[in-house]
Amino acid sequence: MLDYGPKLFILMFLAGFATGICGFGGGIYYVPILITLGYPTHIAVGTSSAQMIFTAGLGSSVLTIHGNMNWKLFLAIGIPTTVASWFGAKLAHKSPPYMLRLVYAILIVIVGLYVAIESLLHIF
Repeated sequence: MLDYGPKLFILMFLAGFATGICGFGGGIYYVPILITLGYPTHIAVGTSSAQMIFTAGLGSSVLTIHGNMNWKLFLAIGIPTTVASWFGAKLAHKSPPYMLRLVYAILIVIVGLYVAIESLLHIF
């Protein structure tokens, strides 16, 4: 039985809070939570992607209101990311679940190492 109750609500609330603080896309939190709760990989990825429309919209609106957004950077990132996302979604739909989880895990490790190394370099 898939969890739709308080446990899912609390975990997603915490993930949303972390997304707002860290600025990471929600998928870094949502997908592992949904997979851990037993949701199929494709459902976890699709649900996470759809949910990010609202969380990213709200978070970016608040940050923009406070002057924390660069329009040139937004366009430089937004256009290629939108196109790549379309291709990525088409590829994800055709990929087996184990491949999605493996690619996701590898990318999370790479990004995590990058963030950790950059953080340590700025401390010293």
